Amino acid sequence: MENKTAVVLFSIVYDTVILLTMLLNRRLIQRRGIVTMGISAWLFLVPLSLVSAAFLVSYTIVVERLHIFGDEPLRILLQHRVSYTFFVSLAFNSLVLWLHVRWKENQRVLAAEREAARAEIRRLRQQLDPHFIFNGLNMIAVDIQDQPAQALAMLHEMANYLRQSLDTADVPVNLVQAEMAALKPYLEVQAGRFEPRLKYALSIDPAIHDQFMPTFLIQPLVENAVKHGEPGTDGIVQIDVRFGGRQGALVVTVANTGRLTREPRDAAKPGTRTGLANLRKRLDLHYPGRHRFEIAEDGRMVRATVHLTGAPEVVAA
Repeated sequence: MENKTAVVLFSIVYDTVILLTMLLNRRLIQRRGIVTMGISAWLFLVPLSLVSAAFLVSYTIVVERLHIFGDEPLRILLQHRVSYTFFVSLAFNSLVLWLHVRWKENQRVLAAEREAARAEIRRLRQQLDPHFIFNGLNMIAVDIQDQPAQALAMLHEMANYLRQSLDTADVPVNLVQAEMAALKPYLEVQAGRFEPRLKYALSIDPAIHDQFMPTFLIQPLVENAVKHGEPGTDGIVQIDVRFGGRQGALVVTVANTGRLTREPRDAAKPGTRTGLANLRKRLDLHYPGRHRFEIAEDGRMVRATVHLTGAPEVVAA
């Protein structure tokens, strides 16, 4: 009974020593900064395994000679002990190194993907801002002689837009209420340009004030509504923008009077489809597999609806 107890105690202590040795090896491999399974990696791995084997064999010999766990020595030849512990150490260290190299590779891939996403978002934002500025300045240039007061008001709204655009240039997401407020300068410019033939309304569900969404995500839909909106029976183009919630999702609806056509007007002009393509790409980046975008005709209105589920994936622009 005493021999069996000694063997059990020896096994527990020995396994603990092996575990601590392997954990130390893992730490040394990680701190070495090895990124490939090349020759340099093996030149480090093999000596490390030899040192580990020598330590473990020395431990067993010391334990036997001191009779710590009994008087009967292990009936295992020294060369067998060395070869066994060496190959166990080498196998463990090889596995740790392989996992470490794969983890490093995955980190590099993820870093490259994040950088590509940041570059893509910057590119998409740069497409939007000049597009609006160009159109707005053209509108002001047309009115500046005939209606200077109105042109000046439009210029102020353009300045508000530019300030908001610059303030959020490096901000990937923003509060929903801030995004709604950012649409107002653009709509004010357009309402002044087409007054009194264009009216707009902005509304938001108070419950979603503090939710987040990507900056300037809805701008293309509003531009599209202004560009393709048609007067209703009263001769006015009505644009309604609604930020609401539905079953845990953020739902944004941009509606305008008019008819839904397969080919938008001025389709030959460059930039006509840029906004919607931009929107779809940004949805894929911020809400992969968690968004839905629909455009449908509802009576005398065309409604573009964006369903956003969950929080947006933040990729710093």
